[in-house]
This record gives sequence, C-alpha cells and structure tokens, in this order.
Amino acid sequence: MAKTSPTPSASIRPWQGTLLGVLNAIGVGFLALLALGVLLMSFMGGAILSQMSESGVQIPSFVTGALGLILLIPLLAFLALGIFITLGFFKGTRWVVIVSIVFTALGVLSALSSVRASIVPLVIDGLVLWAEIICYKHPFYNKK
Repeated sequence: MAKTSPTPSASIRPWQGTLLGVLNAIGVGFLALLALGVLLMSFMGGAILSQMSESGVQIPSFVTGALGLILLIPLLAFLALGIFITLGFFKGTRWVVIVSIVFTALGVLSALSSVRASIVPLVIDGLVLWAEIICYKHPFYNKK
C-alpha cells in the first residue's frame, strides 16, 4: 500500500497560527502600555508644564490633556483591533488572517522602501507573511 500524507485537520490550529497569535498578543500588550503612558501624560502633564513655566515657557496646562485625548482615541481603536485579531488567530477566524496579510503586506512595502537602512525588517515581515499565507490555506481557518 502506498502511504498517503496526512491531510491537516480542520480542528487543529497550525503552529504558525499559534505563533502569530502570541506575537500579536505581545504587540497588544506593548500597545496597552503605550496607551497607559499617554493617559498618564494627559493627567500628569499639567504638573510637568507647571514645572516648565519656571524656566520661562508658558503653555496652558489643558494642552497636555487635550493632546493626550487626541493621541489616546486612535491608540484605543488600534488596541481593540489588535485584541480582535489576536483572538481571531486563536479561534480560527478567516477575516483575521486576511486583515493581517494586508497589514503585513503594507509592512513589506514599507521595508522595501527603506531597504538601504536595514534588511532585517524585510526578512521579519517576509517570514510573518509566509506564516500568514500558510494559515490562510489551512483548513482550521477555512471552516464553512
């Protein structure tokens, strides 16, 4: 009898999907820390500016609160998107893989535009794109 290669099961997540989910979770964690820092800056910025006023710089204290909120709104939107993408990789949602492929393709294009600086981001984005394409073709992400 001829041996046939085993077909991937639709109930088993590929290791590439787990890796992408863990990497996204780490990224979401750093983004949450950044959002927390912006929030603290918006609350504590008035105190910092009052110390700067002694050096002759006159900036109203509400500026840091307004700037913090302006920066915090898009950060929270990206944080929510990151959480949905991370959970989608673990649950096997197909749209998550497509959105992630689009973002990684944009990262590859960005790395190509600055390939003189370093080739490392291009290699990393290429490996992530490879893992996402494997997930895109895997039955775990193609449930009907």
